[in-house]
Amino acid sequence: MSRMSLNGLLRMLTVLVILRVLVLTLTNYPDYFPANFDSLFLQGREQTFFGWYAVAFYLHIITAPLVLVSGLILLSEQVLRRARRLHRLLGWAHAAVLLALMLPSAAVMSRHAFSGWMAGISFMLLSVLTALCTILGIIRASQRQYAAHRRWMLRSYVLICSAVTLRLISGTMSLFDGFSPELAYQIAAWSSWLIPLSLLVATERWHGMRRSLLP
Repeated sequence: MSRMSLNGLLRMLTVLVILRVLVLTLTNYPDYFPANFDSLFLQGREQTFFGWYAVAFYLHIITAPLVLVSGLILLSEQVLRRARRLHRLLGWAHAAVLLALMLPSAAVMSRHAFSGWMAGISFMLLSVLTALCTILGIIRASQRQYAAHRRWMLRSYVLICSAVTLRLISGTMSLFDGFSPELAYQIAAWSSWLIPLSLLVATERWHGMRRSLLP
């Protein structure tokens, strides 16, 4: 199998995993309309589920799937080649929803994260870094530095996908004894974005070194 075919297969598998986790997450939404405090995520949150937290919660669960799906479309090279206007318009909508609604709501929710401040700090830092990567991506696009634009927006999307990797990691850890639910969630909260972002940056550096060594 050629390297190009392997890369295409990996991209397809990644998309399928993201969509699969998204669909499974959406199946829990009947527990949120209205709020069911016996459901897994809302269990024990009666004391905090009011005011700005409740507003942030509903903003987040509505906007997060939209941002996940729009990000997949925006990263599609076929869409970029064949529908540049769509890419531009969808990109502005994606950034607006992300920066104005999804990330602020995530920051509000981080104050009451399951397992306490350790996970909460991770989610707050994640929101800040995602916003930073997105803003830098927008700036690079306005400067017509499209390679840098794509690089920053890819980093932003990898951070957005921490919602997917969080569920994969926490689900995997639940299969093993020795981890309390709180500890497992704290580990998943940090590793869900630190590991993917580190791998992406390392891959970018490796490709950059390879290009610099070419004659």
